[in-house]
Amino acid sequence: MAFNLINGKGLNSTISVSCNNDDKYYTLELMNNSSKIEFKTKDDKFNINLNLTYSISEFNCEKSLLNRDNIKKIELEIENKIKNNIDNVLNKSIEYQSDFIGFGEIVKSKDKKYFDFNNNNWSKDGLSKLIFKTNVKVDLVKRGNLLDIIKKEGKYE
Repeated sequence: MAFNLINGKGLNSTISVSCNNDDKYYTLELMNNSSKIEFKTKDDKFNINLNLTYSISEFNCEKSLLNRDNIKKIELEIENKIKNNIDNVLNKSIEYQSDFIGFGEIVKSKDKKYFDFNNNNWSKDGLSKLIFKTNVKVDLVKRGNLLDIIKKEGKYE
């Protein structure tokens, strides 16, 4: 999931989340993925910014979707889960010295003098000195029959 999200892919993929750690779940479908990766050479820093739009495709939790605060809590919960997942993948990439996402290519295109790719091992020596900052913004759209019906009936606060 993390690889696809970072690279702006994964449309129509789903994520299922447990309601309060019980046997009930809700499922979200990715409708839009706007991914932007910025590299700042002076800080050795990559900013990974994701703006994700999900629709609720299934909801079996006790909390009401009629309450905007509950929607905001779900958005925040998904943002945190995705951010943690991406951060874990980035840490594993550094630990295993594997630049499978392609940060080295971004560095080369931004500043060829930043790292000597011809005489050094990027995955071992370059990747490990980078700092990653992941920002995730999730928006649950009022799409699909569930939230559209609620909104049409005027019950959505």
